[in-house]
Amino acid sequence: MMLYFRQHRIEQIHFQNQIPNTRPDHLIGTATGESDISSIIRNDPQSMAHPEIRKFMALCDPLRNDAPLALQQLQTRPFLGFWPSMIVNRWDSDAKDFLTTFWGTRLVEACGLEQTGQHVRSAGGETGETLHYAHAEVIKTGQPLYLGGQLDWFNKSHRRWDQVTLPLTREVPVENTLSATISFLVFAG
Repeated sequence: MMLYFRQHRIEQIHFQNQIPNTRPDHLIGTATGESDISSIIRNDPQSMAHPEIRKFMALCDPLRNDAPLALQQLQTRPFLGFWPSMIVNRWDSDAKDFLTTFWGTRLVEACGLEQTGQHVRSAGGETGETLHYAHAEVIKTGQPLYLGGQLDWFNKSHRRWDQVTLPLTREVPVENTLSATISFLVFAG
């Protein structure tokens, strides 16, 4: 069982029974369309090597010490410059999906849309399912997951994206079971 915040109250959920099993190692999306992600590559070496992601992880790793980050740790001065490119998702047991509770301002500008309050699967099709399973994997394993890919959309100069997603907890000391993730997402171009 897990405690998590929902509209300023704490509820208990049977989390492990609600999070889907993760996908096999090939976790590749194939969605297409004007605003879809055309492919998602799991543990993408290019994402792991991205300079901004490396800077972000250099701040996270000493705090993590093989444990999930706490939201309070990310609300400190060293992380302020990263917040415009961050995404916070938490498990919504009613919808059986991850709810975006924070979508950084740089992401709003780059994507041309605000995702706060949207569920991950609302991305639609294979893209939504792939992202959903990626967050589930991070929560189940407690390990960072690097994703990368190309955007398949028109009139955008930035097409390449890279992301790292980590498990997140709202409390210190760390809760026994996780229900949230933090992602840092960057666009090339």
